[in-house]
Amino acid sequence: MAPETRLQRVEATPARREARTLVRVAWGNSEEAGYFHGFVSGYAKAVFTSSTADRVILASQELLENARHYSLMMKEIGYELSVTALEVCVTVQNATIASRLDMLRVHLRRIEQDPERTYTTEIERSMSATGRRAMLGLVRICHEGRMTITALSEGANVAVTASCRR
Repeated sequence: MAPETRLQRVEATPARREARTLVRVAWGNSEEAGYFHGFVSGYAKAVFTSSTADRVILASQELLENARHYSLMMKEIGYELSVTALEVCVTVQNATIASRLDMLRVHLRRIEQDPERTYTTEIERSMSATGRRAMLGLVRICHEGRMTITALSEGANVAVTASCRR
């Protein structure tokens, strides 16, 4: 079964409303968010099983890296790690421009339609010297981390969530 991907504006689901926040952080700009990975890595290893911790670390690293690269530089970036009875969720929120939201929609569609091929294509692109930047982060979360990606947008704000069973 392919990981779920979508970009839309939706209300919180009942399961999501039952979520318990473990970590919530916001930074004033993308540079401040760059030093957070060490904390998340240590925290995830202390709180979750090894497999779940590895997924949380991967999703946190990739989503924060995307937010740092694609956000509006002087706008806030938010991070949240939460759990429900059934799943673990990593959410990163940032402001961006419409063309980047369009690019995200297209990429999520590619992942949803053919995750294996998208993964292979992006791995090859990352190793080539074509000059085109690979879009490997989200597909790594889905393929390597076996996580589901959802993206919600409202205006210029986007929140990307990676989730998996606990």
